[in-house]
Amino acid sequence: MPHASGISAVALLKQGFAFSGTTSGPYLQTNLAVFTLDSVRRSSACRQAAVDRTPNTLYSEYSPRGVCMSVIIAIAGQKGGVGKTTTSVNLSASLVAMGQRVLMIDLDPQGSLTLSSGMEPDALHMTIYDCIKRDLSGAAVCVTTHYGADLLPANVDLALAEIELVNAVARERRLAAVIAPNRDDYDFIIIDCSPSLGMLTINAMAVCDGVIIPVACEYLALRAVDGFMRFVRKIQGGVNSRLRVIGLLPTMFDRRTKHADETLSELKTKYHPRVPVIEHVVYRSIRFAEAAEKGEPILTYAKALPGADAYRDLARDMIAWGKTRR
Repeated sequence: MPHASGISAVALLKQGFAFSGTTSGPYLQTNLAVFTLDSVRRSSACRQAAVDRTPNTLYSEYSPRGVCMSVIIAIAGQKGGVGKTTTSVNLSASLVAMGQRVLMIDLDPQGSLTLSSGMEPDALHMTIYDCIKRDLSGAAVCVTTHYGADLLPANVDLALAEIELVNAVARERRLAAVIAPNRDDYDFIIIDCSPSLGMLTINAMAVCDGVIIPVACEYLALRAVDGFMRFVRKIQGGVNSRLRVIGLLPTMFDRRTKHADETLSELKTKYHPRVPVIEHVVYRSIRFAEAAEKGEPILTYAKALPGADAYRDLARDMIAWGKTRR
Protein backbone atom coordinates (compact mmCIF):
# COMPACT_ATOMS: atom_id res chain seq x y z
CA MET A 1 0.00 0.00 0.00
CA PRO A 2 1.44 3.39 -0.89
CA HIS A 3 2.68 5.57 1.93
CA ALA A 4 0.17 8.39 2.45
CA SER A 5 2.23 10.66 4.69
CA GLY A 6 2.09 14.30 3.67
CA ILE A 7 -0.43 13.69 0.87
CA SER A 8 -3.80 15.35 1.22
CA ALA A 9 -7.09 13.66 0.39
CA VAL A 10 -7.71 16.23 -2.34
CA ALA A 11 -4.36 15.44 -3.95
CA LEU A 12 -5.13 11.74 -3.86
CA LEU A 13 -8.48 12.29 -5.51
CA LYS A 14 -6.87 14.37 -8.26
CA GLN A 15 -4.54 11.45 -8.94
CA GLY A 16 -7.52 9.16 -9.40
CA PHE A 17 -7.79 7.51 -5.97
CA ALA A 18 -10.80 6.94 -3.74
CA PHE A 19 -10.35 6.88 0.00
CA SER A 20 -12.24 5.87 3.11
CA GLY A 21 -11.42 5.45 6.75
CA THR A 22 -10.03 7.69 9.46
CA THR A 23 -6.87 9.60 10.14
CA SER A 24 -4.41 8.59 12.85
CA GLY A 25 -1.65 11.00 13.79
CA PRO A 26 0.18 12.42 10.80
CA TYR A 27 -0.70 9.47 8.66
CA LEU A 28 -3.86 8.65 6.71
CA GLN A 29 -5.04 5.20 7.69
CA THR A 30 -7.05 4.41 4.54
CA ASN A 31 -7.72 1.79 1.96
CA LEU A 32 -6.79 3.16 -1.44
CA ALA A 33 -8.24 1.95 -4.70
CA VAL A 34 -7.45 3.19 -8.14
CA PHE A 35 -10.50 4.16 -10.17
CA THR A 36 -10.67 2.03 -13.24
CA LEU A 37 -11.59 3.60 -16.57
CA ASP A 38 -14.95 1.84 -16.50
CA SER A 39 -15.84 3.23 -13.06
CA VAL A 40 -14.98 6.75 -14.18
CA ARG A 41 -17.21 6.31 -17.20
CA ARG A 42 -20.04 5.02 -15.01
CA SER A 43 -19.64 7.98 -12.67
CA SER A 44 -19.78 10.40 -15.59
CA ALA A 45 -22.83 8.66 -16.98
CA CYS A 46 -24.61 8.97 -13.64
CA ARG A 47 -23.83 12.68 -13.44
CA GLN A 48 -25.14 13.21 -16.97
CA ALA A 49 -28.31 11.28 -16.16
CA ALA A 50 -28.87 13.52 -13.15
CA VAL A 51 -28.50 16.56 -15.36
CA ASP A 52 -30.92 15.11 -17.90
CA ARG A 53 -33.51 14.55 -15.15
CA THR A 54 -33.18 18.09 -13.84
CA PRO A 55 -36.17 20.23 -14.90
CA ASN A 56 -35.60 23.27 -17.07
CA THR A 57 -35.10 25.87 -14.36
CA LEU A 58 -35.48 28.66 -16.87
CA TYR A 59 -39.20 27.95 -17.10
CA SER A 60 -40.00 25.82 -14.06
CA GLU A 61 -40.66 28.91 -11.96
CA TYR A 62 -43.59 29.79 -14.19
CA SER A 63 -44.76 26.46 -15.60
CA PRO A 64 -45.62 23.38 -13.50
CA ARG A 65 -44.54 21.12 -16.36
CA GLY A 66 -41.22 22.88 -16.82
CA VAL A 67 -42.16 23.92 -20.37
CA CYS A 68 -43.05 27.45 -21.38
CA MET A 69 -46.17 27.45 -23.54
CA SER A 70 -47.68 30.94 -23.38
CA VAL A 71 -45.96 34.15 -24.33
CA ILE A 72 -46.22 36.94 -21.76
CA ILE A 73 -46.16 40.50 -23.05
CA ALA A 74 -46.25 43.59 -20.85
CA ILE A 75 -47.63 46.86 -22.18
CA ALA A 76 -45.68 49.35 -20.13
CA GLY A 77 -44.19 52.81 -19.97
CA GLN A 78 -43.38 55.55 -17.50
CA LYS A 79 -45.64 58.13 -19.16
CA GLY A 80 -49.37 58.08 -18.61
CA GLY A 81 -51.99 58.70 -21.27
CA VAL A 82 -50.04 57.20 -24.17
CA GLY A 83 -52.37 54.33 -25.03
CA LYS A 84 -51.22 51.42 -22.86
CA THR A 85 -54.73 50.28 -21.98
CA THR A 86 -55.98 50.89 -25.53
CA THR A 87 -53.13 48.74 -26.81
CA SER A 88 -53.79 46.01 -24.24
CA VAL A 89 -57.49 45.77 -25.10
CA ASN A 90 -57.15 45.91 -28.86
CA LEU A 91 -54.08 43.71 -29.15
CA SER A 92 -55.85 41.09 -27.02
CA ALA A 93 -59.06 41.33 -29.05
CA SER A 94 -57.07 41.02 -32.28
CA LEU A 95 -55.25 37.93 -31.00
CA VAL A 96 -58.56 36.34 -29.98
CA ALA A 97 -59.98 37.07 -33.43
CA MET A 98 -57.01 35.18 -34.88
CA GLY A 99 -57.75 32.09 -32.83
CA GLN A 100 -55.38 32.68 -29.92
CA ARG A 101 -56.22 31.97 -26.27
CA VAL A 102 -55.59 35.18 -24.37
CA LEU A 103 -55.44 36.16 -20.71
CA MET A 104 -55.34 39.86 -19.86
CA ILE A 105 -54.05 41.11 -16.51
CA ASP A 106 -55.04 44.56 -15.27
CA LEU A 107 -52.09 45.69 -13.16
CA ASP A 108 -53.18 49.32 -12.89
CA PRO A 109 -55.07 50.43 -9.73
CA GLN A 110 -57.14 52.74 -11.93
CA GLY A 111 -58.76 49.63 -13.39
CA SER A 112 -58.82 51.08 -16.90
CA LEU A 113 -58.45 47.71 -18.63
CA THR A 114 -61.29 46.32 -16.52
CA LEU A 115 -63.48 49.31 -17.32
CA SER A 116 -62.61 49.19 -21.03
CA SER A 117 -63.69 45.55 -21.08
CA GLY A 118 -67.21 46.45 -19.99
CA MET A 119 -66.94 45.85 -16.23
CA GLU A 120 -67.28 48.17 -13.26
CA PRO A 121 -64.10 47.87 -11.17
CA ASP A 122 -65.64 49.07 -7.91
CA ALA A 123 -68.39 46.47 -8.13
CA LEU A 124 -65.96 43.55 -8.13
CA HIS A 125 -65.65 41.47 -4.97
CA MET A 126 -62.31 39.89 -5.88
CA THR A 127 -59.51 41.19 -8.09
CA ILE A 128 -55.87 40.60 -8.91
CA TYR A 129 -55.10 42.24 -5.57
CA ASP A 130 -56.60 39.23 -3.76
CA CYS A 131 -54.34 36.93 -5.77
CA ILE A 132 -51.22 38.90 -4.88
CA LYS A 133 -52.10 39.56 -1.25
CA ARG A 134 -54.02 36.43 -0.22
CA ASP A 135 -52.32 33.92 -2.57
CA LEU A 136 -55.55 33.11 -4.39
CA SER A 137 -55.20 31.40 -7.74
CA GLY A 138 -55.83 33.41 -10.87
CA ALA A 139 -58.73 31.08 -11.70
CA ALA A 140 -60.55 32.28 -8.57
CA VAL A 141 -60.89 35.84 -9.84
CA CYS A 142 -60.73 35.34 -13.61
CA VAL A 143 -63.64 36.64 -15.68
CA THR A 144 -64.35 36.27 -19.39
CA THR A 145 -64.89 39.36 -21.52
CA HIS A 146 -67.55 39.58 -24.21
CA TYR A 147 -64.85 39.60 -26.91
CA GLY A 148 -63.41 36.28 -25.80
CA ALA A 149 -60.32 37.12 -23.73
CA ASP A 150 -60.07 36.16 -20.06
CA LEU A 151 -59.27 38.92 -17.58
CA LEU A 152 -57.80 39.22 -14.11
CA PRO A 153 -59.47 42.52 -13.16
CA ALA A 154 -58.29 45.30 -10.89
CA ASN A 155 -59.63 48.22 -8.91
CA VAL A 156 -58.27 50.81 -6.50
CA ASP A 157 -57.48 48.11 -3.91
CA LEU A 158 -54.43 47.24 -5.99
CA ALA A 159 -52.81 50.51 -4.89
CA LEU A 160 -52.32 48.93 -1.47
CA ALA A 161 -50.11 46.26 -3.00
CA GLU A 162 -47.40 48.82 -3.77
CA ILE A 163 -47.04 49.41 -0.01
CA GLU A 164 -47.64 45.86 1.19
CA LEU A 165 -45.10 44.29 -1.16
CA VAL A 166 -42.22 46.43 0.08
CA ASN A 167 -41.24 44.02 2.88
CA ALA A 168 -42.71 40.85 1.37
CA VAL A 169 -40.63 37.76 0.65
CA ALA A 170 -39.95 37.31 -3.09
CA ARG A 171 -41.89 40.50 -3.65
CA GLU A 172 -40.95 40.77 -7.34
CA ARG A 173 -42.24 37.21 -8.03
CA ARG A 174 -45.77 37.47 -6.66
CA LEU A 175 -47.36 37.92 -10.07
CA ALA A 176 -45.34 34.99 -11.45
CA ALA A 177 -46.80 32.78 -8.71
CA VAL A 178 -50.33 33.88 -9.64
CA ILE A 179 -49.81 33.12 -13.34
CA ALA A 180 -47.92 29.82 -12.97
CA PRO A 181 -50.78 27.33 -12.35
CA ASN A 182 -52.73 28.38 -15.47
CA ARG A 183 -50.01 29.68 -17.74
CA ASP A 184 -50.19 26.76 -20.15
CA ASP A 185 -53.92 27.33 -20.70
CA TYR A 186 -53.16 30.37 -22.87
CA ASP A 187 -51.21 31.28 -25.97
CA PHE A 188 -50.70 34.89 -24.85
CA ILE A 189 -50.85 36.72 -21.55
CA ILE A 190 -51.09 40.51 -21.92
CA ILE A 191 -50.29 42.66 -18.88
CA ASP A 192 -51.54 46.25 -18.75
CA CYS A 193 -49.10 48.10 -16.46
CA SER A 194 -49.61 51.31 -14.54
CA PRO A 195 -47.63 54.43 -15.54
CA SER A 196 -45.05 53.98 -12.80
CA LEU A 197 -41.83 52.14 -11.99
CA GLY A 198 -43.08 50.65 -8.73
CA MET A 199 -43.38 47.08 -7.44
CA LEU A 200 -46.36 46.24 -9.65
CA THR A 201 -44.46 47.12 -12.81
CA ILE A 202 -41.39 45.27 -11.52
CA ASN A 203 -43.58 42.18 -11.03
CA ALA A 204 -44.76 42.44 -14.62
CA MET A 205 -41.23 42.89 -15.94
CA ALA A 206 -39.98 39.94 -13.87
CA VAL A 207 -42.39 37.47 -15.46
CA CYS A 208 -42.81 38.70 -19.04
CA ASP A 209 -40.98 37.59 -22.16
CA GLY A 210 -41.24 40.94 -23.91
CA VAL A 211 -42.43 44.49 -23.42
CA ILE A 212 -44.17 46.82 -25.84
CA ILE A 213 -43.72 50.50 -25.01
CA PRO A 214 -46.47 52.74 -26.43
CA VAL A 215 -45.15 56.23 -27.21
CA ALA A 216 -47.58 59.02 -28.04
CA CYS A 217 -46.26 61.16 -30.88
CA GLU A 218 -45.71 64.10 -28.56
CA TYR A 219 -42.61 65.69 -27.06
CA LEU A 220 -43.17 64.76 -23.39
CA ALA A 221 -43.89 61.12 -24.25
CA LEU A 222 -40.69 60.95 -26.27
CA ARG A 223 -38.67 62.30 -23.35
CA ALA A 224 -40.03 59.60 -21.03
CA VAL A 225 -38.62 56.76 -23.15
CA ASP A 226 -35.03 57.23 -21.93
CA GLY A 227 -35.98 56.80 -18.28
CA PHE A 228 -38.01 53.69 -18.95
CA MET A 229 -35.24 52.13 -21.04
CA ARG A 230 -32.83 52.56 -18.11
CA PHE A 231 -35.40 50.81 -15.92
CA VAL A 232 -35.66 47.93 -18.42
CA ARG A 233 -31.87 47.48 -18.47
CA LYS A 234 -31.84 47.21 -14.68
CA ILE A 235 -34.55 44.56 -14.82
CA GLN A 236 -32.59 42.63 -17.45
CA GLY A 237 -29.45 42.79 -15.32
CA GLY A 238 -30.98 41.74 -12.02
CA VAL A 239 -34.46 40.22 -12.24
CA ASN A 240 -35.24 38.88 -15.73
CA SER A 241 -32.41 38.35 -18.19
CA ARG A 242 -34.89 36.90 -20.72
CA LEU A 243 -36.80 40.17 -21.02
CA ARG A 244 -36.75 41.67 -24.51
CA VAL A 245 -37.99 45.01 -25.75
CA ILE A 246 -40.32 44.08 -28.59
CA GLY A 247 -40.50 47.66 -29.72
CA LEU A 248 -41.70 51.21 -29.33
CA LEU A 249 -45.28 51.55 -30.60
CA PRO A 250 -46.12 55.02 -31.99
CA THR A 251 -49.62 55.98 -30.83
CA MET A 252 -51.92 58.99 -31.04
CA PHE A 253 -50.37 60.07 -34.30
CA ASP A 254 -52.19 63.13 -35.59
CA ARG A 255 -51.52 63.36 -39.31
CA ARG A 256 -52.78 66.94 -39.38
CA THR A 257 -49.87 68.29 -37.31
CA LYS A 258 -46.24 68.82 -38.16
CA HIS A 259 -45.31 68.14 -34.52
CA ALA A 260 -46.46 64.51 -34.78
CA ASP A 261 -44.35 64.00 -37.91
CA GLU A 262 -41.30 65.50 -36.24
CA THR A 263 -41.76 63.43 -33.08
CA LEU A 264 -42.12 60.17 -35.01
CA SER A 265 -39.06 61.00 -37.10
CA GLU A 266 -37.02 61.77 -33.97
CA LEU A 267 -38.21 58.56 -32.33
CA LYS A 268 -36.90 56.51 -35.26
CA THR A 269 -33.66 58.47 -35.54
CA LYS A 270 -32.86 58.22 -31.85
CA TYR A 271 -33.76 54.59 -31.14
CA HIS A 272 -34.16 52.50 -34.28
CA PRO A 273 -32.77 49.89 -34.90
CA ARG A 274 -31.12 49.58 -31.48
CA VAL A 275 -34.60 49.67 -30.00
CA PRO A 276 -37.08 48.69 -32.73
CA VAL A 277 -39.77 51.20 -33.61
CA ILE A 278 -42.87 49.22 -34.60
CA GLU A 279 -43.96 50.16 -38.10
CA HIS A 280 -47.68 49.98 -37.36
CA VAL A 281 -48.59 53.53 -36.34
CA VAL A 282 -51.81 54.01 -34.35
CA TYR A 283 -53.53 57.16 -35.59
CA ARG A 284 -55.37 59.45 -33.20
CA SER A 285 -59.15 59.06 -33.30
CA ILE A 286 -62.04 59.91 -31.00
CA ARG A 287 -63.38 56.43 -31.76
CA PHE A 288 -60.91 54.91 -29.30
CA ALA A 289 -62.35 56.98 -26.43
CA GLU A 290 -65.89 56.14 -27.52
CA ALA A 291 -65.07 52.44 -27.67
CA ALA A 292 -63.63 52.54 -24.13
CA GLU A 293 -66.80 54.23 -22.89
CA LYS A 294 -68.88 51.44 -24.43
CA GLY A 295 -66.57 48.79 -23.00
CA GLU A 296 -65.66 47.47 -26.43
CA PRO A 297 -62.45 47.00 -28.41
CA ILE A 298 -62.07 49.10 -31.52
CA LEU A 299 -62.34 45.94 -33.62
CA THR A 300 -66.03 45.64 -32.83
CA TYR A 301 -66.85 49.32 -32.36
CA ALA A 302 -65.21 50.74 -35.51
CA LYS A 303 -63.51 47.87 -37.30
CA ALA A 304 -62.75 49.90 -40.47
CA LEU A 305 -60.73 52.48 -38.54
CA PRO A 306 -57.03 52.69 -39.55
CA GLY A 307 -56.15 52.21 -35.87
CA ALA A 308 -57.96 48.88 -35.89
CA ASP A 309 -55.83 47.77 -38.84
CA ALA A 310 -52.70 48.76 -36.90
CA TYR A 311 -53.63 46.50 -33.99
CA ARG A 312 -54.48 43.61 -36.32
CA ASP A 313 -51.07 43.95 -37.94
CA LEU A 314 -49.44 44.16 -34.52
CA ALA A 315 -51.21 40.96 -33.45
CA ARG A 316 -49.88 39.12 -36.53
CA ASP A 317 -46.38 40.30 -35.65
CA MET A 318 -46.79 39.11 -32.05
CA ILE A 319 -47.90 35.65 -33.18
CA ALA A 320 -44.78 35.42 -35.34
CA TRP A 321 -42.59 36.78 -32.52
CA GLY A 322 -44.14 34.38 -30.05
CA LYS A 323 -43.12 31.37 -32.14
CA THR A 324 -39.48 32.39 -31.69
CA ARG A 325 -39.91 32.46 -27.89
CA ARG A 326 -41.54 29.08 -27.37
